[in-house]
Amino acid sequence: ACGKNFWKRALTLLLLAGLFVNQALFVGIYATLRLPVALGLMSTDDYHARTPTLQGAAYFVCGYITERLKPGEHYLSALGIWMEPTYYCPQMATHLGFSKDTVRDWLWDKPRHLVDFIQFMDLAEKSNIRFVVAPTGGENRRNDSGEAVPVAIDLSGTRLGPFFAPALDGLPPVFAEKYFAVYDGAEVMGRLRVLLQSGDYPKDSR
Repeated sequence: ACGKNFWKRALTLLLLAGLFVNQALFVGIYATLRLPVALGLMSTDDYHARTPTLQGAAYFVCGYITERLKPGEHYLSALGIWMEPTYYCPQMATHLGFSKDTVRDWLWDKPRHLVDFIQFMDLAEKSNIRFVVAPTGGENRRNDSGEAVPVAIDLSGTRLGPFFAPALDGLPPVFAEKYFAVYDGAEVMGRLRVLLQSGDYPKDSR
């Protein structure tokens, strides 16, 4: 009996040791990526420029918007499914009237406040849109080789992306980084007004 208990304890300790080593390696690898910038040995700009990610943090486009956005101006964001901003982008400046129920969508399983294209345009016209920021691509490393595979971006997967995605087609950005671009809000709104007048706009509510 004592011999069996010994081997059980030994096996348990061996499994725990394996798990500890596995987690230590995981933490260690990420520490080597993050400690230099956390300790001030690398600038934030260099960190975001050199550290590999799947889609990036939109750090540079957010900086561009933050530096130029004036009080009372807003921007449209397609950086997340619910049109939410990322950590580095201005937070309240993207909360237009049509996104007032976004937090409810995140936290509760209740019917969403739907918006159609005409309502979207009415709210956007009142919001003084200075910029539109959207993803332009990404990468996938979940494959046998671990090599980065380019991934196309489809804005139809975001809440209001289909409403303004047609206005971005062929429009040169005012600023861009690897996976994201910033577009001039006045140019985007001008294209959307043409779309509204033509009647050839998305008819669904989102």
